[in-house]
Amino acid sequence: MTIKNKFVFTKNLLQKLPVPNINQKKQIYYDSYQPGLALVITYGATRAFYLYKTIKHKAYIKKIGQFPYMTVEEARATVYNIIKDILDGKQPFSSNATQKSDISLSDFFFNEYLPKHANIYNLKDTAHKKEQVFNHHFTKFRNKRLSEITRQDVESYHKFIGSKQKPSAANHFLGLMTHIYNIAIEMGYIDKNPAIKIKPFPTKSRDRFLQPTEISDFMNALNSMNNDKLKDYVLLLLLTGQRRGNIESLRWSHIDFHNNIMYLPHTKNGDSQHIPLTEQAVILLKSIKDKQNQAKADWIFPSTKSKSGHIEGADVFWQQLLKSAGLKDLHLHDLRRTMASYQAILGSSMNIIGKSLGHKSIQSTAVYARLNLSPVRDSMQKATNEIFKLS
Repeated sequence: MTIKNKFVFTKNLLQKLPVPNINQKKQIYYDSYQPGLALVITYGATRAFYLYKTIKHKAYIKKIGQFPYMTVEEARATVYNIIKDILDGKQPFSSNATQKSDISLSDFFFNEYLPKHANIYNLKDTAHKKEQVFNHHFTKFRNKRLSEITRQDVESYHKFIGSKQKPSAANHFLGLMTHIYNIAIEMGYIDKNPAIKIKPFPTKSRDRFLQPTEISDFMNALNSMNNDKLKDYVLLLLLTGQRRGNIESLRWSHIDFHNNIMYLPHTKNGDSQHIPLTEQAVILLKSIKDKQNQAKADWIFPSTKSKSGHIEGADVFWQQLLKSAGLKDLHLHDLRRTMASYQAILGSSMNIIGKSLGHKSIQSTAVYARLNLSPVRDSMQKATNEIFKLS
């Protein structure tokens, strides 16, 4: 079916318009209700309203707002008023006009970026980490206007953080700055991104996991710890190979003891996941369930100290555990890598390992979808048995 490029704009119709491919670059549609109003869709999936009109022998092509942040009605009113001003001899695009780019970076981040983008499109944990990065690394830029921050400012500060031997922190700053400006451009606050094309520092992918010679000390130290809830939390991380945020926010309603499956409704890649549980993981979960007063909450790891109602981190406990075990340079996230590493050591395929960890990739998504959970559970079971044998 061929889509006409001129029709009466409605929110529903604009949302359904297809994204052009990379060869087309962009597609332009015109509103037959308000002359001069156009919607431009790029192959990057951004949708923006533009003024597309020749007035007094002069062509005007000007972005006026981002859909759906700007409604169809607002776009029509804006185009109508711009055309009227031009016909009346005014200059609506004069540099003397009040600019949205006059907003400070801090005001945009907390009033626009977080509530209208990050808190909607990112996982809660991801949005929280972005706020932490902003509060820690953006002090120099907080009170500057969006239009005031230059490429030189961003590049210089990126190098400054990197010179402190923190290339990953520098890259987190650069990545967030780039994305803030991308969203500001989409929302119509500014036209240029001062962080674009600044080269990030090269970083080495972390490959640390519990070595065979370390597992016994680690498990003995874990068993000797006093906090049963955090002991169970750390052990479940090891037995499932999942991200800490997913285990922290785990509910009993996510556990299917009949089929021994754990359901993760929200994961980092944006999809829900069904993760098979090994015998040891099921025994642990049933043990936790027996210890809990079920009248309290649905959380597997409830907490009265957090706003969420479940535990949020175990950094102090983790450092005490490492000290007791005599281990260094081991992160909580390395427990996730430990499960995958032992699966690989025991000969599991990359597709099986990816399925057990809930990974998603363009190349192997189709394969993952066809995999039965039984071989995934077998692979995880073998790895778990090896871990317990060594401990």
